[in-house]
Amino acid sequence: MRKFAKKKGGLCLATEYINRQDPLEWQCKEGHKWKASVKVILKGTWCRTCNTPGRKRVIPS
Repeated sequence: MRKFAKKKGGLCLATEYINRQDPLEWQCKEGHKWKASVKVILKGTWCRTCNTPGRKRVIPS
């Protein structure tokens, strides 16, 4: 899974793999962290924060 994450520019932070359904911790190249199963990641899902269109931080004035 580490090789797969590296191809995406990210990291697999998990130290233990149990099965495809068990959630592992991931980190994208922007530093966002989340948990997802290997099954979901292999289907092509990656960082939700980076993939949300129009998602921006609003700084109040």
